[in-house]
Amino acid sequence: MSTKGPEPTVSDNELIEAINRTSRPFATAGEVAELVDLSNWRVRQRLERLDDQNAINRSRIGGGPFIYWLDGSFSEESK
Repeated sequence: MSTKGPEPTVSDNELIEAINRTSRPFATAGEVAELVDLSNWRVRQRLERLDDQNAINRSRIGGGPFIYWLDGSFSEESK
C-alpha cells in the first residue's frame, strides 16, 4: 500500500469517517489505512494526534493493537 513519493492528501474528517464506516463500533489503524489508502504508519500517527485533540478515542487491547472509536461507542473508563 505504501509507495515512494508524497502521501496522498487525506483530511482528518476522512479519517474519522473511515472509523465510522467499519462494521464494528471501533476500528484499528490497519482498517482505517485500507479505507483511506494511506500507510499504516501514517494513519497511526494521525489517529494518535486526533486522540490527543479529543476528536476520537483510543485504547490498547491488552498488549495488542490500539483501537479507535468515536464518542458514545465505549466508556472512557476503558482507557
